[in-house]
Amino acid sequence: MGRRIYNPWDETGFNKIKWLIILRIGVITLILGSALLLQLQNKSSVALDLLYSFIIFAYLFTVFSIVLLKTVKSFQTFAYFQIISDLLFETGFVYVTGGIESFFSFTYIFSIIAASIILFRKGSFIIASLSSLMYGTLATLQYHMILPTYRPLGFPFATLNVSSFYYNIFLNICAFYLVAFLSSYLSESLKKTHEQLRETSSDLNELQVFHKNILQSMSSGLLTTNLVGRITSYNRAAEEITGYKFEEAYGADLRQILPGVDPREIFNIMGKTNYLSYRFQKIVKSKEGTDMFLGMTASALQDNKNQITGLTIIFQDLTELKEMEEQVKRSDHLAALGELAAGIAHEIRNPLASIKGSVQMLKAGLQLEEDNRKLMDIVIRESTRLNNIITDFLVYARPTPLTLTKCDLIQDIIYPTVVLLKNSQEYSDLIRIDMTASPESLPLVCDRQQMRQVFWNLCLNAVQAMPRGGTLRISVKKTEEGQAAKDLTPSRKLVSSQTLNDRGQWCTITIQDTGYGIKSEDLKKIFVPFFTTKENGTGLGLAVVHSIIENHQGTIKVRSKVNEGTIFEVSLPCSE
Repeated sequence: MGRRIYNPWDETGFNKIKWLIILRIGVITLILGSALLLQLQNKSSVALDLLYSFIIFAYLFTVFSIVLLKTVKSFQTFAYFQIISDLLFETGFVYVTGGIESFFSFTYIFSIIAASIILFRKGSFIIASLSSLMYGTLATLQYHMILPTYRPLGFPFATLNVSSFYYNIFLNICAFYLVAFLSSYLSESLKKTHEQLRETSSDLNELQVFHKNILQSMSSGLLTTNLVGRITSYNRAAEEITGYKFEEAYGADLRQILPGVDPREIFNIMGKTNYLSYRFQKIVKSKEGTDMFLGMTASALQDNKNQITGLTIIFQDLTELKEMEEQVKRSDHLAALGELAAGIAHEIRNPLASIKGSVQMLKAGLQLEEDNRKLMDIVIRESTRLNNIITDFLVYARPTPLTLTKCDLIQDIIYPTVVLLKNSQEYSDLIRIDMTASPESLPLVCDRQQMRQVFWNLCLNAVQAMPRGGTLRISVKKTEEGQAAKDLTPSRKLVSSQTLNDRGQWCTITIQDTGYGIKSEDLKKIFVPFFTTKENGTGLGLAVVHSIIENHQGTIKVRSKVNEGTIFEVSLPCSE
């Protein structure tokens, strides 16, 4: 992780200069108060007048600094300017209070400390050197009578000889450098500590963001709990799987978000097995109330002292995978059962044909009473119906190989089917057929006979659903590769891509009736073999339709509302 270089001239340095100006105002005000007290005890003097002048000038300079602070760009230069100005004020104050004999030479120390805080070691020693230079120059000029000495402020003074004079200067200079050394040492230590703290804080923030991004980008749900089972963290995948938002889950009981998952039970299992992780599968309800099959891994959450503080649970939604496994098992079972049933059905057809033929011969050769003749008609009719059921079942269980030819969907498939429907016994004048077809040709590679059977069954079902009349709407159009392709499974997509033209276009046929509709609980079962809602239905018509469309790499979808009607939508890949 990258480390940022510490820069003292950021917002922290700006704040330090502001505090320096505020401190200057306080000191100047204190000096002003002291001067007023002296004026009450003593008469006016030149020194006191000079002191007032310094105070006024200091106030004006402070106001100027405050205004300039808003526009300054180089805080380091500005800091040197401020502290050196303070040195000049302090030198003037020492001058009017006695110079070498003044007790206020210690005021230089304030500027040295301020420099160590704002400018660190280098600045501190520079200011200490300037303080020594200014104080030594002032004392020398006054000692040699180059500058006049002011004493009438009421402060006690002592006359200094040469040795005392140089000793005093030496002592003050040593004090200046000693303060610079100590204060800069503390300031540098504080700077390093502050820098390390900033770097550590920055790294910690980056690490937290990094961990958060990892958790939020996981495809598996992840949550943590405390020892009593209250949720303490919750990632985005967990929100999508359970339906609960972070705001709803945070602090909630685990059993509320994942019903049936008891943290006490998990802890007990871990205690018995001496493992800190536990894998299991559970059916839980989502927020919407739907069942979800979740695969979970629960692990003990530990602190830096290896003390268990809660649980970490990672889970995946295995509902679709479980359904696929069940579907594969059912498909294998049905395939085996279908082979067996197809074999049995094939064996039944031969004796059934013999029975039907024999009864027809008896009926033709015998003089039968009316009741016996009706019984023979029932045997012949039911034999025919049973043979048709067996034929449909064999078509479904053992579909004949496709005889693929190129044809026009509208002219070769739809129109002939509509003409056949209008001439069937099921059709009546109470039914109106409304057909909308694309003006362009819709080329299709298919088995014509099987495809006609598909639309015959769909149209016949629509007509039978409208015994009191209604409207049968048939729409045929070309669509771009879209939802129809998305509904294909990966393996079917691979095969159908060989049939599609380069533009990826589909022939979409919609068959809509205004009949009594299909109940929602029956919609999921309409393509299941032998499921029917008709009194005399075999339950194989739509199953055969579904099988033929799948063999042609197409899709079929159905929507229905009771008493409003049903819509079947068939999508087939167009050919070039």
